[in-house]
Amino acid sequence: MLFQKVLLPVYATNLVELVPHKTDIRQTAGVTVNGALFTTPVSARRQFFGGSMTYSCTATVGTRSVAVDKIDKVNQIYYRYLLDAPTASQVRGYQIVLGTTSGFSNISIQLSFPQVLEQEWSIRIKDVNNIDVADTVAWTYEYLEIPI
Repeated sequence: MLFQKVLLPVYATNLVELVPHKTDIRQTAGVTVNGALFTTPVSARRQFFGGSMTYSCTATVGTRSVAVDKIDKVNQIYYRYLLDAPTASQVRGYQIVLGTTSGFSNISIQLSFPQVLEQEWSIRIKDVNNIDVADTVAWTYEYLEIPI
């Protein structure tokens, strides 16, 4: 019986299993006309695992059309996670997670796999109707950032 031993060089760079997950916590801040953005930097790609958002409407009368979208750097919508219609003075909770949702929020979206955000792509939360730019949003997102 003849055994041959072969050594092959293996290069492990940016091994996903070794990169720690990060969180992005946004305290309550105003939602501008362009919406609130969680944007990937130019030097990385992100895997978005999920998160929770709290959207608070001011007392300004009107029905909002709150959308949570995955967009590219020129605002092209690739995926609309949800669309909700809160009114004046309402506070709404949204959740986007892998696996089973916890019932934390008014609207829960279940992902089958992490969402990839390319360079300068974003998760955007916005009132499409632009009722009041003083509405606020807060979030906590979990993601993995992979340098490229």
